[in-house]
Amino acid sequence: MLVDYNYYKDVYEGVSLESSGFDSLSKQAEKDVYSFIEYKVDDLSTLDERRLKYVKKAICMQAEYLDVHGVNHRLNSSGGGFSIGAFSKSQGTENKSSDSQYHPDLKMVLFPTGLLYRGVGVW
Repeated sequence: MLVDYNYYKDVYEGVSLESSGFDSLSKQAEKDVYSFIEYKVDDLSTLDERRLKYVKKAICMQAEYLDVHGVNHRLNSSGGGFSIGAFSKSQGTENKSSDSQYHPDLKMVLFPTGLLYRGVGVW
């Protein structure tokens, strides 16, 4: 685990998370960062100090995001809607983007690391 509660509190200066439950949020956030960078690196801890700083910041941000939105917020729900006369509103996956599972600023924080590079497209 790259980020522990002491790092979150002292270095990142996070205030919204409590120490109880932080480890599970941090582990899930780390998995999310691996997914976000499409597993370009097998072990994030082997990155140089500068890039590791950005990755740890991203993990802290994602842990806070998961705390607010819930770890299972990505699950698609079926049903959930209402109708009033001719008007109806249903809750489905059409309004969910694939990026809604990540903190909105995750791309901005990870950009300087080079881990988001997707290569050059060839026609």
